[in-house]
Amino acid sequence: MRRLIPFLRACCVTLLALAVVGLSLAAVTPEQKKELKDIGTEIGKAISLTSKKKYDEAEAALKEVEDKFEKLIMDAAIPETDVAVKPIRVQLDKAKAQLAKA
Repeated sequence: MRRLIPFLRACCVTLLALAVVGLSLAAVTPEQKKELKDIGTEIGKAISLTSKKKYDEAEAALKEVEDKFEKLIMDAAIPETDVAVKPIRVQLDKAKAQLAKA
């Protein structure tokens, strides 16, 4: 029993430390959420350009949007697995695939 108490104490401290670190990771701010939403809108516009067979414009727009997206997640230290980032990444990848097929 005496051996178990220090072990449990160490486990509790470790879990507490992990919880604090998890909470301190960069959370997406409202401004960043708005910027991500704007990026999603711009991806939609690039997809529209692809549908209109304006491939050069669509490619330039997607490149610009991708650079903007990458800069945002790098500067804000937002992980790619964040729920706010994942849908934008999927949308961007689908748009690039659609352009590649055209």
